[in-house]
Amino acid sequence: MTIISVEQVAGRDRPKVRLSPGLLQPRLVSRRAGGHAHVALVAGGAVLLGGDTVSIEVRVGTGCTLVVEDVGGTVAYPAGPARAALTGEGVSTWDVDIEVADGGRLIWETYPFVVATGARVRRSTRVRIGTESTVCLRETIVLGRTGETGGAMTSSTDVRDCAGAPVFVEDLAIDGSEPLPGVLGEASVLDTAMLFGRRSLTEDADSQILDLASPGAIARAVGTAAHASHVDAVWDDWTQSVLEPRGTQDDQVRPEAIDHGAVDRCIQTDGQSLSTPPSGSESTSPIQPPSDERPTAHEEARS
Repeated sequence: MTIISVEQVAGRDRPKVRLSPGLLQPRLVSRRAGGHAHVALVAGGAVLLGGDTVSIEVRVGTGCTLVVEDVGGTVAYPAGPARAALTGEGVSTWDVDIEVADGGRLIWETYPFVVATGARVRRSTRVRIGTESTVCLRETIVLGRTGETGGAMTSSTDVRDCAGAPVFVEDLAIDGSEPLPGVLGEASVLDTAMLFGRRSLTEDADSQILDLASPGAIARAVGTAAHASHVDAVWDDWTQSVLEPRGTQDDQVRPEAIDHGAVDRCIQTDGQSLSTPPSGSESTSPIQPPSDERPTAHEEARS
């Protein structure tokens, strides 16, 4: 299981960040005073093979802010005959469990999740949000690689508040070989931005925004190409609104100020670290390039 946890510790300016790798390996990009942390996720090997199980646990402590950044997208591959026989049905699973404590904030933008033809995937996302906390998630589902119709996927999303009351609950079943009207139809891309814990003040004519009964909103776009999605403007507006309210602008981790190059600078090349931490942040561990071997279980903690 991949674990990302951030919490404030009494007597320390910067938060404590706990990272534990699974099939996906988290790497600390930066952390700063005020409970802010920025973590990148990279694949530890070939993921997602038929029959694989990926589990990700995210915990954001009281008053902390966590930005999770994917380094690359994911392709779910079909299971070959031997692997299907070994794993049963050859179904891959992708489970995400998120808990954000009171006053916490989480932003996680995932890159496209491609379901190749013949692949079978079960995805689940569980989110629990505390009082005055905010969660901003984005996921892009793509049926098939170029020239493919795509495989089958079932996805469940269950978001609830600290009292257990539902905020957003959805079950979705799509199959590239059997397109259904009213679901995706002839489209192959479903791009979704989700905001929980606050109201959306965004107005965008190109995106369909659903305001939830509880504070929150869902913005969606369907199409035939991920790069043509109309959710980008809504996502940018939401993430800015999530990260701006606290402190002065100099203290904030604004989306446009997130140093995506810091992720690249952390990647090791030819055995030498190119890590160059951003100004005002602590030194970070280098991101290891994907390998053909599964990562060994260990835990990495920053305190």
